[in-house]
Amino acid sequence: MQEDALCPQPPKYAGLDGAIVGVAYVWQRHPEGGAERIETLIYDGERIVHLLGEQGMTLDEAYEYLDFNIDGAYLGTATPIIMWPPEGEDSE
Repeated sequence: MQEDALCPQPPKYAGLDGAIVGVAYVWQRHPEGGAERIETLIYDGERIVHLLGEQGMTLDEAYEYLDFNIDGAYLGTATPIIMWPPEGEDSE
């Protein structure tokens, strides 16, 4: 049985629901052949930084925490996507 079949809900980052901006459906190929469509959450990276700041982190701490503990974490095939604005553009 595939790991995603055991968990019908995609993984979420604790305390960061306010940064969820959508859902993506992606195809996961299986080594033995075939594929399945899985659901994964999309987070806004800037909102994550803002929420971490509200939890008491400085801007530098928030970016470092995001880079190492969130963006660097693998949570299985449905690991959430972190979205950023195009280079040189601000989202607000």
